[in-house]
Amino acid sequence: MLFKSRRIPLFRHMAMVWCVSLLMVVVHSRDTSSKIQERMEEQIYHSPFLQSLSIHDRCRLFPTWSSSSTTDDDSSLVSWDDCETAHFYFPQNFGLFNGSAAEYPHQDLHWLYQLQDCMQEAQKQRLQGYFWDEFEMVWTNDNDEGEFDFWKTFLQRNPLRPTTVAFEYPSMETLSLQQQQEGAEIVPPVAIVVEDALHMLEVDTLEDLKQCLRTHQSHLAEIRPFGQNYDEGGNNCVFLGGFLQFLTPGVAAKIRQAGHVAWTHAQWGEFVPPLHTVHPDGYKDPLEAGIRTSDHISYEGWEALGPHKDSDSLYTVLVMLSNPDDYDGGEFHMQVDRSGNQSEQQRRLDESHPPLVLKPKKYDCVVFLADENTHQVLSIGGGDRKTVATEFWGHGDCPFGIKRPSPEMWLNYQSSHEWR
Repeated sequence: MLFKSRRIPLFRHMAMVWCVSLLMVVVHSRDTSSKIQERMEEQIYHSPFLQSLSIHDRCRLFPTWSSSSTTDDDSSLVSWDDCETAHFYFPQNFGLFNGSAAEYPHQDLHWLYQLQDCMQEAQKQRLQGYFWDEFEMVWTNDNDEGEFDFWKTFLQRNPLRPTTVAFEYPSMETLSLQQQQEGAEIVPPVAIVVEDALHMLEVDTLEDLKQCLRTHQSHLAEIRPFGQNYDEGGNNCVFLGGFLQFLTPGVAAKIRQAGHVAWTHAQWGEFVPPLHTVHPDGYKDPLEAGIRTSDHISYEGWEALGPHKDSDSLYTVLVMLSNPDDYDGGEFHMQVDRSGNQSEQQRRLDESHPPLVLKPKKYDCVVFLADENTHQVLSIGGGDRKTVATEFWGHGDCPFGIKRPSPEMWLNYQSSHEWR
């Protein structure tokens, strides 16, 4: 008994020493991690590399057009006004609050500050991840400037505005060999692929926006079956509209510019709208059109999306967030089938063209006439297919919390400032 009575205090003493030591290690580890994070933030926001960049380039590295850190005096790094001028993009953000849904009161902007904080923290984490290897090299070599070769190359390869049209449909390439030999006429293009319209930081910022909205505005996330049967497919949607322009203006600007590139290349401004259209002003430049809706779309649990048109919208800009090999199947399918005031000859030309079946690259945008041509997502065998679909129309940008309103809802809002 005497032996046992002596072992118990010794055991307790050893356990106490072990716990205290572990606690000190944890505290030291957290303190060290915190200091590393603070140093890294300071290095990022005040690095000679970033400070030396033009405002155009800094705006591209900060798609939120704002910067925030635990250090002082970082306000000059990125400013909204400078980025607006650099991108030549001046969104009417005040209109996003007008007539918003009840979840977004003017009197209490806590919900907006919450989202801004979420996006700032996400941006901070992204930057730390992006620059980690670069700053390890800086610290190892005790070189305050570093080379930052990756980011210099990145900025060189990603222009301020998208410019390259990689594909158009219909075109001579989409005709069958027999049709080409017979000299078939080419229908004016209804779909354009703008290559590398967005870059890595902008696509990641879209993912951050989706996640922040799912966390803090969960009512904007919906599971959307298509049609009456599961076999007709569906998708999972997070409505980004309004928040896209307000919280990620750099991304909204690039999406508009991708639409403008397609509009210019296809000469859609010269098209005469069909008689049934709700766009009496014709196909206006996407830089001047309103954003009706912007949806982050994924397909977990779904196998396809049935044939449909984006009725009452002018254009849809489909941003590809996944690589083609990230998912099996899931091709974008479109058939030229314009109707309205077309002649019988025009209808025959439309029907003579084989459908478009395409798996665009990540960062590409597919821009197409929204309510005139049937499109769908073919069977998905597995994997992760993600896009952001932004629809433009002849009215203004829809306010926060309004999910793809009809033209009638918009006109009622214009007269009564109520959504019904």
